Amino acid sequence: MWTTDYGIRMTDYGLRMTVERTMPTYLTDLRDQIRKDLHDEDSGSYRWSDTVLNRHIERALAEFSAASPRTATTTINASAGVRDYDLSGITDLVNRPTAVLAVEWPYNASDPAYPPSFVPFRVFANRLYLLAKDAPASGDVIRVWYTLAHILTESTKTLAPEDEPVVALGAAAYAALERESYAAERITPTGRTAEEYHTWGQRALERFQAMLADRRRQAVLAIDGRAVANTSEIRQPVLRSPWPRSLWSDCGVRITGYGVRTTAIRTTGYCR
Repeated sequence: MWTTDYGIRMTDYGLRMTVERTMPTYLTDLRDQIRKDLHDEDSGSYRWSDTVLNRHIERALAEFSAASPRTATTTINASAGVRDYDLSGITDLVNRPTAVLAVEWPYNASDPAYPPSFVPFRVFANRLYLLAKDAPASGDVIRVWYTLAHILTESTKTLAPEDEPVVALGAAAYAALERESYAAERITPTGRTAEEYHTWGQRALERFQAMLADRRRQAVLAIDGRAVANTSEIRQPVLRSPWPRSLWSDCGVRITGYGVRTTAIRTTGYCR
């Protein structure tokens, strides 16, 4: 009996082979990795319950999503002479004005323009405003680029394999720091002191934050590369504060991140 990398279990009985598909366990697998990092693998006396670790995973995943979100696109059928459009019918964008990264108009799915024709825009109260001199014509299509948070459940995962250890490290750091307060006035069965939990947790948190900063740089440069064809200056973003910021490029492309500051981008010719 053996199991493939894709969760397909194969058993061989003489000349007959059966294939049995197994269900994914993404959340459990990540939680097990965190327990290894925390040396909490004795199932008979876990120091962190599954519920507690899941909460720390959610926090680390949210911070990772803010630094390096998923990207998606949707289209809006334009009306002649209309420059503002309701976003309330697009579930992913309801009450998420900073999620919109860029707006491309006109857009032709069968013959996409290259470079894309991005236009300046603003989003207020679930409405998208095109800040373009010309107005769309009847039959035009507007393409909206936006961000989404990552998903991690037992059956669904949007993280790339190389990003899972980053989230695991962040969750382990928060778990250790939480344990510090618990151990402060107790004699722990493991003999670990509150100071030891604090030291390990702080070091892990620093590594996690450094990895997030690297992902932010990658995300910003990926957005720049998609939105700007002839860029004469792109500076690396730097970590500034723990609060989200957003900036606009000369083409109206919004660059967002968790505590990221980036400089203006000089662009040429094809901005409307």
